[in-house]
Amino acid sequence: MPLQLRQATEADAPACGRIATAAFVDTLSPTLFPPHLNPGPDDEVTWRTQRTARRIREGVPTLVVVETDPDSGKEIAVAGFAQWQKPYPPAGSEEEEKEEVLDAAAKAKKEAEKDPGPPSLDVTVFELAVQIMDEETEKAFGERGYKDMWYLMMLAVDPQFNRRGVGKMLLRWGVDQATADKKDVFLVATPAGRFLYLSAGFKDIWHRTLINVPHTGMLWELPGKEASA
Repeated sequence: MPLQLRQATEADAPACGRIATAAFVDTLSPTLFPPHLNPGPDDEVTWRTQRTARRIREGVPTLVVVETDPDSGKEIAVAGFAQWQKPYPPAGSEEEEKEEVLDAAAKAKKEAEKDPGPPSLDVTVFELAVQIMDEETEKAFGERGYKDMWYLMMLAVDPQFNRRGVGKMLLRWGVDQATADKKDVFLVATPAGRFLYLSAGFKDIWHRTLINVPHTGMLWELPGKEASA
C-alpha cells in the first residue's frame, strides 16, 4: 500500500500516542511506567496522546506518514509520526529576550508540568532524564544548546510498518527544512533509531544512559557550512 507524508492535526494524536507507546514498550516504558506504580493498560497511551495533541495546538511542526488505499486514495492507517522544534529566535533579539531563563533542573520540571500524566508515571525519572539531556547538550554546544538548530523532539514508527522507509520520510522532512533555513539538526537517539540517523549523516555527540536505556545525542551539520563561514 502507498505511503504518504502530510501535516498532522489534533485528530491524529490518539494514533500517535498508540504508535509511540508501541515503539518504546520494551525500552522506555518499563521505567517511565514501572510495575510498582500499577500502570493501567492505557495510561502511557493517554499520556503520549495528550503530549502530542498539546504540541500540535502550540504549533509544533508535526508530520505523519499514512498508508493509503491505491484505488480510492483514502487513508487506512497512520504508520508513524515526528514532531520537530524550530530554531529559537536569534540571540539578542527582542523575541529571545522575552524567553524565561531557567537552569536545566527548572526546565525539566517545567516540561514535566506541561503534561502531568497519571499517577503511574514516574515523574522524578522523567524530569531527571530531561535535565540530563539538557545538561549534556549545553556541554556540547554551549549555553544555547540546540536553540539555533532544528530539533527532532520525537520520531516513532508503528512496528507493523518497520523497514518500509517511514522513518526516513519523517527524518528527511526535518533535514530539508533545516537545509532551507541553513541550520544544523540535533536529536537524541535510542539504539533502535541510531542506525537510521547514522545512515542519514548524523554524528554522535554524547552518550548517556537515561531511563535505563542508552541514549546518544546526534548532530547533522549543514553541508558546506564551514566553507561559507
